[in-house]
Amino acid sequence: MIKVGVRRLSMPERRGDVYLNPTNGDPSKWSSRGNWGLGETLFQGTCNPDKICCGQSDQGDRRTISLKECFECIYDSVRGGVAHVDIPPERREILALRSRNPMNWQGMQKE
Repeated sequence: MIKVGVRRLSMPERRGDVYLNPTNGDPSKWSSRGNWGLGETLFQGTCNPDKICCGQSDQGDRRTISLKECFECIYDSVRGGVAHVDIPPERREILALRSRNPMNWQGMQKE
């Protein structure tokens, strides 16, 4: 018998990744980077991502908002594939990440 799990594909408005403290996994010290769209521009390195660093210095949290003069990848339901579209002007200079604790993000909870 073979079991197969099927997950519903999510269509995120923004995508990011999280790095915890590599020496001890301390969840109070983390950094994250992210961008608008499905995440292809983030992982391909075609766009400068926004960055948040938390608990890693005495100066408090650091946020870097990158000017997004590039495209985002979104799902095009008409063509049935990924489309590259310009990031709308109203989202080019705002933080694509949410600054809350990444351990509360979906799929990141420790068991």
